[in-house]
Amino acid sequence: MFLFEYIIKLLMGNSDAIFIGLLVVLFGYYGWLLWNQNNSYNNFYNKWEKHNENFIEVRKIVFDLDKKMTKLENLDNKLDNISSNLDKSRIDILKETEEESEEIKEIVKILLGHYRKKQKDDN
Repeated sequence: MFLFEYIIKLLMGNSDAIFIGLLVVLFGYYGWLLWNQNNSYNNFYNKWEKHNENFIEVRKIVFDLDKKMTKLENLDNKLDNISSNLDKSRIDILKETEEESEEIKEIVKILLGHYRKKQKDDN
């Protein structure tokens, strides 16, 4: 800090115009820096608002997708249950068909036996 004070005293001693010019340059430079920072901040804020709007839209889309995924998972579970029930029903039907086919074979044998017996009696 001592060097800075020495330079200011030296400039003040030589000429008031140079010192005032130095002050104008310094304050002008600081003003320009502040103005530049303000513009940068405003640009950033405008971009941030755009990004925030996009974020809100993306967030809505994600929530909608989440709801749809939940519905799809529920449908998938229901389809799995229906599929397993259909498999059980198919197996039950096949078992019943096998049992019924044996009974039908026996009935056909009995009917054929009665038919042949009737044919022999008629001859």
